Amino acid sequence: YNGILVNAPPPFTLSGNRYYTLGFIQMAKEHLDPTGIFSLSLPTGYNYSNESARQLNSVIFNTLKKVFTHVLIVQGQENYFLASDMVLSADIPGLIKKRGLITTYVNPYYLNGDDLKMRSEMTRSDLDLQAGFNTVQKPKAFFLALSYWASMYGRGMKAVMYGILIVFFLFIAFYFRSPVVMNMYLAGFSSAGLEILLLFGLQSGLGNLYQYSALLLGVFMAGLAAGASFGNQEKDGHEKTRIIQAGLFLTLSTTGSVFILKLLSAPAGLILPAVLFLSLSGSAATGFIFSSSSHLISQSGQSRISHLYSADIFGGALGALAISVMLIPVAGFVWSSFILSAIMGISTLWLYLR
Repeated sequence: YNGILVNAPPPFTLSGNRYYTLGFIQMAKEHLDPTGIFSLSLPTGYNYSNESARQLNSVIFNTLKKVFTHVLIVQGQENYFLASDMVLSADIPGLIKKRGLITTYVNPYYLNGDDLKMRSEMTRSDLDLQAGFNTVQKPKAFFLALSYWASMYGRGMKAVMYGILIVFFLFIAFYFRSPVVMNMYLAGFSSAGLEILLLFGLQSGLGNLYQYSALLLGVFMAGLAAGASFGNQEKDGHEKTRIIQAGLFLTLSTTGSVFILKLLSAPAGLILPAVLFLSLSGSAATGFIFSSSSHLISQSGQSRISHLYSADIFGGALGALAISVMLIPVAGFVWSSFILSAIMGISTLWLYLR
C-alpha cells in the first residue's frame, strides 16, 4: 500500500490499545511500499493539552520512531501522526501547490503552511524521548490515555491508584484477625485479577471477540461452581490443609498466565485452550477455597459465612479494578502475573503459619 490510515478509537481500552503498539505498527509496515506513509491520530491536540497528553504523545512518537525513520506530528483538533521512511513535510498547502492539485478547502487560502510547520515543531520539541514505547506486554498508552481522560474531569490517575492501594490495605487490616477470611479476600483478588489477565491475553491474541470472551467467563463461573461443589464433599477435618493446597494451585495458575504471552502469535487453536485451562484451574481453586473455608469457620466459630462471602466479593472487585487500571499499564503483563502470584503465595504461607 502507498498509505495506511488507522481510524481507530483512542487507546482507552486494552483491546483498542493494540492498534497503537509496536507489534501492530511493525506488522503494518510490512504491507507498505518503501515510501509508504502510516498514519494515526490522538485526541490530544491544542484544544486541551497537559502533562498526560504530552506523555501520551511522547510514547506514541517513540513507538513510531522505532519502526520508521521519519515521524511528523500535524496538529489540529487532534494530533495526526505521520510516519514513513521518506522525508515528510508539514507544509501541506505548499505541497498541494507544488503538485498542481485542485482542492476546495485544503489549499493555501484555507491553511497556513508556516503555522502548521511551527506548531509541528513546537509539539515535537515538547516530547519526552525517554518516555518509552507502547507494547502489548506493557500498554503505556492505555494508562496515559486513561490519565488524560481523567484529568479533563479534574481527577488524575495517581489519585485513582492511591485510592485502590488504600482500599486494598484497609481490607487486609479489616480481615487480619481471621487468617481464613483474609486468605479468601486475597484469593478473590487473585482469581479476578487472573481472569482480567486472561481476557487481556485473549483480546491481544485474537481481538475483541465477544463469543470467546463469553466462553471464558462461562468457564470461569463453571470452575467456581465445580470447585465449591468438590470442596463441599471433603469434610474430613483437614480443611485447612486443603485450603493451603488450593491456594498453592491458584498461585501456580496465576504464574502460568505469563506463558500466554508466548502464544499471542500462535493460532487460535493453541491460545484458546491454554486460556480456558488457566481460567478453569484458577476459578476451581477459588471455589474450593471458599467451600472449605466455610466449613472451617463454621466449626471454629471464627466468623460468619456472610463475612467470608463479602471478603470474596470485595477481593474480586478490587482485583479486577487493580489489574486493569493500575498493574498491567504500570508494571506490564509479566510483572502483574508475578505480583498476583506473590500475593496469593504470601497469603497461603500466612495461613499455614497461623
